[in-house]
Amino acid sequence: MKRIFSLQVAMLLLVIACFPARTNAQTISYTNASPVICSVDTFQVWVSGCTPGDTILAYFGDGTSQSAPVSCTGSAGVAYFLPGHNYPSPGLYTLKLVLSAGGIAVDSMHMNQKFTCNSVQCFVYHDVNLDCMFNSGDTYIYGEPTTLEIDSAGTLLDTITTTCGFSYPALGPTGTIYAFKLIKAPYGYSISCAGDTIVYDTIGVTTNEPSIGFVCNPTDSFDLAVSAFFKAGVDGAGSAIFITNSSCIATPATVTLNYSPKYYFDSVSYTGVYSFTASGNSITFNLGGVSSNTFISIVGLEFSPVGTLTLGDTANATSRVNPFVGDVDTSNNIVIICDTIHMSWDPNYKSVTPAGNIEPGTLLKYMISFENTGNDTAFNIHVMDTLSDNLDISTFKVVSATAYMNLIFLKSGGHNIVKFDFPNINLLDTAQHYDYDGMVTYTIRAKTGLAAGTKIDNAAGIYFDANAVVMTNNVENIIGTPTSITSLGNVPVVNIYPNPTMDILNINGVKQNTSYSLFSITSEFIEQGTLSQGSNQLSMKNFATGVYILEMTGKDGVRSIVKVVKE
Repeated sequence: MKRIFSLQVAMLLLVIACFPARTNAQTISYTNASPVICSVDTFQVWVSGCTPGDTILAYFGDGTSQSAPVSCTGSAGVAYFLPGHNYPSPGLYTLKLVLSAGGIAVDSMHMNQKFTCNSVQCFVYHDVNLDCMFNSGDTYIYGEPTTLEIDSAGTLLDTITTTCGFSYPALGPTGTIYAFKLIKAPYGYSISCAGDTIVYDTIGVTTNEPSIGFVCNPTDSFDLAVSAFFKAGVDGAGSAIFITNSSCIATPATVTLNYSPKYYFDSVSYTGVYSFTASGNSITFNLGGVSSNTFISIVGLEFSPVGTLTLGDTANATSRVNPFVGDVDTSNNIVIICDTIHMSWDPNYKSVTPAGNIEPGTLLKYMISFENTGNDTAFNIHVMDTLSDNLDISTFKVVSATAYMNLIFLKSGGHNIVKFDFPNINLLDTAQHYDYDGMVTYTIRAKTGLAAGTKIDNAAGIYFDANAVVMTNNVENIIGTPTSITSLGNVPVVNIYPNPTMDILNINGVKQNTSYSLFSITSEFIEQGTLSQGSNQLSMKNFATGVYILEMTGKDGVRSIVKVVKE
């Protein structure tokens, strides 16, 4: 029988997945096992009765693959495969080899290989047992960000805000010491051990990953936050909602999804841990107690169309987590989405808030959602995000992630690239009906001084194990604030003036009864009401000076949004 029965890489545990086997036994071993080198050099293949024409297809785990014939060197069958592959960044990669004979795959084998690529790293964790060491029972902190300062040989290099941990390029000779200094603990936590406010890593010295432990601070108030997506398609819509709380004290909470009347609710494919009530175009989930030790995912929300939908039309959805009262930061309690109806919707999705037109220097919040739609567990996932050159990389901050994540900054062709690495995420497949979605959110500011009309485009690539890259949709912002609303779908055209205003805001040209909601620029709900057909006036006399979001929704659920400035 010919099959691969061993794959040895730096003494790591092997995982075997067999195709229909043929006669004669084969072994593959990887000869370059240096974790600091970002390359794969040579595979040695032992074949009992090596057959000319046998080939190996290597999937490198970064979305690329390479095929080449094996070179037989006698009846003992020692053969070589020389991929010469370079990895673009540090991380844990799933490496897969497929052996083919006569054009037919006869066996395969895959394994995990970690490449540090001459980088230093640090991570943060919840020190549950208070022993100042990351060990059994402790957990990574991935729901709240930590800010750390990076110092090399006495020189300040960078300040990074992220969850869990990060890798940083290690520049300098062997023995160069990097220091990681705590600047800001994750909200709701305090340092576990006083000596852990500064930890170190040294180039060329094999040590445990430096880490900083934290304990819950029960005196801090709660801060509920919601992230969500709603993807609209002509044949149906899909949604997922993610909820966190920075406090280690559980807060009773609910989350409500209000969705477009162009759809009706079908089902939610999770295990039923959270009870819910559905009424009209609203679904409310009772989350029970939410704390910093829980990350709640409501996934697999599915909706069917009402009648025949129009391609290119829009559909809206709003997700709110309550209570607002007592929450220290209500700006992250609501997500407003207006999505274009596409032919179909992809669960691997990217969104930006605020969407559309923005001012220079605006703080943007990006969310990248991914779903394992395969038929097996996704063991390692990473996301590569090339940031627009019109974004200020110095303002980049991770807000939250649904699993342990290692943050890596890269540069290519002068562009800034961020890698979100989820090693050993073990994301279940959709047949499990739970825990098959993941998400990461971050904030970054548009550069100041950008000219009107400047576009800020962004998309990301998602890599599931050794599979080809899956690209998200592209999101776009344009510099420049509109002063009036144009028609979206069937929402009537209206004129809004004066804008800016010191008191009365006139809303004219309303052609059908339309509901409105007013939010602060940070998405905090202010008030709601109904606009009558014709002319309307909205008093802003008692509102604080600043920028507000006015959302108008027609009777068919199509929505228009405009920014209103109160002087």
